[in-house]
Amino acid sequence: MGFRSPADSMSRDSAPTWFGQPRGLTILFLTEMWEQLIVALAYALLAGAVGTLWSSVNHAQFFAILAVLAMAAGAMLLTMDRSTSRIESER
Repeated sequence: MGFRSPADSMSRDSAPTWFGQPRGLTILFLTEMWEQLIVALAYALLAGAVGTLWSSVNHAQFFAILAVLAMAAGAMLLTMDRSTSRIESER
């Protein structure tokens, strides 16, 4: 006697559906739509912030600000990586 999943015991007609689609497909669709919404909102916010910054300062200042932000992000990631490595080595 082999392994039988609960789906084997259900007929195709009695399986739960949402608008005629299987539940797993519904969850996949809603997850993908949520991801697309978040990406679109992040892009809109970032584009708005960069556009505002671009129009309010000259080009040299803009790239200097971006360089400082990139260095700050790198320093933050390096600090987080070192603390994580130290915690892992203590185990």
